Amino acid sequence: MKFHFLLSYAGRSELENMAEQGKLVLLQKIVTLPGSEEAWNAILELFATWPESPAKQSALDWADSALNSWDDEVRILRSSSSYIYENSGLANFTRIARSVEINNREVHGNEELTRIAMSPQLSRLRRLIIYRSEIYREGFQALVSASWLNGLTHLSLASLTLHREELAVLCTSTAFKSLSVLTLRNVGLQQPKLEVLLNAPFLPQLTVLDLSHNAISPEEITQLKNLFKNLLLIV
Repeated sequence: MKFHFLLSYAGRSELENMAEQGKLVLLQKIVTLPGSEEAWNAILELFATWPESPAKQSALDWADSALNSWDDEVRILRSSSSYIYENSGLANFTRIARSVEINNREVHGNEELTRIAMSPQLSRLRRLIIYRSEIYREGFQALVSASWLNGLTHLSLASLTLHREELAVLCTSTAFKSLSVLTLRNVGLQQPKLEVLLNAPFLPQLTVLDLSHNAISPEEITQLKNLFKNLLLIV
């Protein structure tokens, strides 16, 4: 893997010859900075180029805790980044992430979601964003079977085709124990799909439900508002 983001913090020659103690010092330097996309990408790059060792595992444990002050939105994995994968799942260093984004992955989105869902490394994942990507029933089935699903607080599906049987896979799952924000924006939601959503066991626990850019009638919007008076409904 070629250095890119780390070059903002150290020279190429220094990075190529850096011992483990130097990597730890560099990690500590970056983590103490304000959370930013550039700094986060540098941290991922550092761990991706760090050979497996007990020192690396200790550094991961330290970083996972030290990064708690960073926003979950910053600690994001993008499914298009090939270096985050290892064998059939994700590399071990991805466990420090709190968000995953599958964005504009028309061809590979379903495969990537399946690999992500099968990865125990994401036991502390809180946010999953899927945008303009092709996801099939088997991908959603893998998602609801994910070992980390009960910790997910935000799920966003936008600008994709969500068939009734795929929506049913999501809405019959009892694994969304912590879900509080659900976005189903521009997914072709209308009757009878809306009825499937209304029966979801997690719906009463939501604080925000974004159903914008769907063919939902004024009467159905009123029904939703009457059923869930404490819900922030975006239509």
